[in-house]
Amino acid sequence: MAAATILNVGEDLCHRVPVMETAGFDVYHSECSVSGIHVAFAQAKVFSAIAFQSPRYPLLPTVMSTARSLSRAPFVLFDDPSVDSDERAFDLIISSQMPPAVWLKSLQSAIEDARRISLFSRQLCEESAAARAVSRALRAAAEENRRTPIPSCSAWCGEADEGPESPGPGWIPPAPDAKPGI
Repeated sequence: MAAATILNVGEDLCHRVPVMETAGFDVYHSECSVSGIHVAFAQAKVFSAIAFQSPRYPLLPTVMSTARSLSRAPFVLFDDPSVDSDERAFDLIISSQMPPAVWLKSLQSAIEDARRISLFSRQLCEESAAARAVSRALRAAAEENRRTPIPSCSAWCGEADEGPESPGPGWIPPAPDAKPGI
């Protein structure tokens, strides 16, 4: 599995970035602004998670919406109880009191869950595309059948759908209440 790439948004006053790097994550840094998010995505197109640090001020909704519009990676909040944050916008919230071993495991789990969901989503898209292709083919066949009607007498005269089990033209099926050999 490829190394997870983390976008760290905001100042790292608690020195969490070196801990993530020591754990094997590739960490990119971004200032907490719309332009900073755009610059980070220009450097690396795909992130496994986006970690937000909120050391002094609440995160701006425009920063969050910009990051969300550019990535489906899980949003992680390194929470500071002194700063009011909308926790509903995050997939994982790591409290300031959580030990690194615990939050690293939670971060890795969130990334793995996101990858599993993404893989499942791709599989559903492929299955959906295949089902749409079959449906289009069936609709085209139905349309062709509507354009070329079967003559009304052909079904009764034995001319339609003569397969290998068909006795041939002019064959008349026995009456339903007739006894065999009579």
